[in-house]
Amino acid sequence: MGMTNLIISLRQEVPECTGATRPRSHGDEMPADYVIESNGTAIVHAGGRAPPGTAAATCVVCKGRRFCGQQQCPILSSLSVTFRNRPSFSHETVTRALDIHLGTAGFPQEPAGVVLGEQGLGGSATRDEAFARLRTSGYATAGTRGAGSLALNDLALSDRPVSVRITWETGPADMAAFSAASVPRMHPGTYARIEIEGPVHVPAAVKPLLGREESPEPVITEGRAAGLDPDYLSRLHALGMFGAPPWQIPTRWAQATVYDICSRAALHHIKGWDVLGEPALYAADALGDPFFILLLSRPWEFELIETWAPNTVWTLGERDAITVHEHETYRGASDLALREGGSYFSTRLGITELLEREHRQAAALVVRASQPGASTPLGSSAIYRAVAGARRIGTYATEDEALEALASAAGLGVRSLGATSMILQQGRLTAWF
Repeated sequence: MGMTNLIISLRQEVPECTGATRPRSHGDEMPADYVIESNGTAIVHAGGRAPPGTAAATCVVCKGRRFCGQQQCPILSSLSVTFRNRPSFSHETVTRALDIHLGTAGFPQEPAGVVLGEQGLGGSATRDEAFARLRTSGYATAGTRGAGSLALNDLALSDRPVSVRITWETGPADMAAFSAASVPRMHPGTYARIEIEGPVHVPAAVKPLLGREESPEPVITEGRAAGLDPDYLSRLHALGMFGAPPWQIPTRWAQATVYDICSRAALHHIKGWDVLGEPALYAADALGDPFFILLLSRPWEFELIETWAPNTVWTLGERDAITVHEHETYRGASDLALREGGSYFSTRLGITELLEREHRQAAALVVRASQPGASTPLGSSAIYRAVAGARRIGTYATEDEALEALASAAGLGVRSLGATSMILQQGRLTAWF
């Protein structure tokens, strides 16, 4: 088995979104085989670049959604992964089914696949541990002789991993597929047979939601209110289990939809709470990807600022950091969060859970300070869970003090933040600018 080649073709059709206007060819100064990440388990190489003339911020905004018009993302399709200890798979594998995935490439003809592994990435404390779990994971779709496809619905309904026996028809191959939103799908193959060997745990709260003659949104809202996990609801929504008639959609779209629905439902009651008493700063680590959250003593607003240092996965060959942002007023988002895509919805959902923990409403300014060495995308679910569990760094007497603390923690200048942020341009901190 040689170096793994990453394969992905994202076909989500979205409107063009403008970024920085400095046209140049990405990667002009980048080696053909650039190491973007190295840890104790794996080495990740990249060699792709955006087409000549692409605006510098397009890749940071797009994150694999093909704003450049290419058939596949030239950056994601160039990635390759070498595991320091190569995994081995037998013809028949007993493992656990962690998730069911519907990809955007080839949808709807491409069948749903089963994400396999002993553990998901949810409990990974470090990127090394995350890649260690990916090393032994797999992704199985039905082959020409595939049997047991009906088992996929049973696997999907379980809110816990299920022990399965896979008889492979082809593979698992030494390949992988990454996207900015989904957990990486490693070692794909087709199965001749899939058998459920362990218990399938279907939560009682989901049973009244299935097959109801109404749109999915109220069903998803009710499920979240009953305590069902957003990623679990996303899986069922992707498979068409909510609403009538049944309608399947790719997992990436379902996740963004469910995260959006759940956060908007939470905001209905959050906006009725008292405003936070004093500004507070929080920090979160999404598998090595740092997030800093400033909660201001104001009614609800939300803003996500992403700053990407040179030579992250989305800024290969750039000389300067690239910053993009998205802002939402009290009344909601204005342009469907095209700028950051999945990271916007996952961060906003995490913020609503953080505010529920504090039982207060606030204006939330979030800075994502991505750095080289920890930028290979590992799924937006990791962002949601990290932000929801963010730890408080401190509270401050004034917004000025809080802003200085945020700028220091994120490694940015106060004036730079003020020039970028819509929240900070509203007359409250004019002394800085």
